[in-house]
Amino acid sequence: MQDARPRLEEVLNLLVSHSILCILAPRVAREGTNIYKMATTMSLSGVVAAQVASVLNCRSDRSSIFRMGLFSNRLILWGILVEFAVLTAIIYIPFLQPVFNTAPIGIQEWAFLLVWIPIILLMDEMRKLLLRMRKAR
Repeated sequence: MQDARPRLEEVLNLLVSHSILCILAPRVAREGTNIYKMATTMSLSGVVAAQVASVLNCRSDRSSIFRMGLFSNRLILWGILVEFAVLTAIIYIPFLQPVFNTAPIGIQEWAFLLVWIPIILLMDEMRKLLLRMRKAR
């Protein structure tokens, strides 16, 4: 029987998405189409940022990523690099912007997105620590 409770990753992905929405919703109401494109861009970028943290975390369900080595799996690192390269292309290459309905984002938006990666990593590390402590009893 499968556990119906949401995983921590799902809850954190939802938290990232809702925080982006709460920040951008007032601007969408004021500024219209251009900010809508930025909201689309931020939503897509938020999913990518959350998935980067998730792929690093999912290498083991209980072992610490820091014990395994955060940068030890070169294929995952190449995948993350390609993922960010494609995301950057979708955001900044002019002929791709109308296809994906995106708009360029600035340093402040990138900082907001990138801060979620270590937050998600550390939250999942706490979950893994609790699982290891429970198993040790």
